[in-house]
Amino acid sequence: LRLWEPARQIWQDNFWWGVGPAHFDYRFRQYRPADDQLQNRPVHVHNDYLNTLVDWGTVGAALVAVIWIVFYWEVFRTWKFVQRSPNDLTTKRSNKTSLVVGASLGLLAILIHSAFDFNMHIPANAILAVTLMALVTGHFRFATERYWVTLHWPLRIVVLLVLFAAGGYLGAQTWRQTKELYWLGRAAESNVSDSKRVRALENAMAAEPMNAETPHQIAELLRLRSWEGGRTYRDLAKAALPYYRRGMELNPYNPYNSLRYGMCLDWLDDHDQAAEYFEKARKLDPNNYYILANV
Repeated sequence: LRLWEPARQIWQDNFWWGVGPAHFDYRFRQYRPADDQLQNRPVHVHNDYLNTLVDWGTVGAALVAVIWIVFYWEVFRTWKFVQRSPNDLTTKRSNKTSLVVGASLGLLAILIHSAFDFNMHIPANAILAVTLMALVTGHFRFATERYWVTLHWPLRIVVLLVLFAAGGYLGAQTWRQTKELYWLGRAAESNVSDSKRVRALENAMAAEPMNAETPHQIAELLRLRSWEGGRTYRDLAKAALPYYRRGMELNPYNPYNSLRYGMCLDWLDDHDQAAEYFEKARKLDPNNYYILANV
């Protein structure tokens, strides 16, 4: 319940279009209340309805709501065509009634539970919900013939081209992510030296240059090696700065890039400029105990 009020504030400040898909976790930091129970990353709102309003805004939430309203309207409209007649004593092998009732009630249960959880952000739950909706939707054809569509060859070719294009795009994205995850896995191995870990992370960054977490990890490795001291400590601290800057460009709402950037500048005796980045981190997450302790 503590998360709902800051989520409402984020939505109010981004009323129509929201902050962007899966952005609540990043934007929450600026709205974090001064509450010792809310110091961790929440990831989700723990209310799918508020989460949708935050990420997609009123317009996106309205589109989702229309889908559900139309779905249940069609369920009620179809009901008399799929149910058994009360005076029908013959044995039938049809499961139309049980499937429509069971799936519709199951989806209703997920919708109720979603008021207190993030069901639709769990792939297994979301895929199940969409599958149940598809199975029930298939029964709407018993209520009207408007849903019967015959594809002739010209339209079949168009559909095939769209499917091939979608498959090609998703295939390319899958291969790109596979390479990234391979190198991230190599970097996470416990027996890998820091230099090899940095190279593995650089390869992951080359495979997926838009992941803001990867340059941050590289910068952290370089910074921690710099903090060990030694003759090359200044070179290592300077080498970390461009990666922190890249992290700031990719995710301007993450205060830790600014904080660590300031730490490196302080380590290099540039205290005045370091103070600017510490203050920037504080503004991005004003009620974070760790940020405030470092400031």
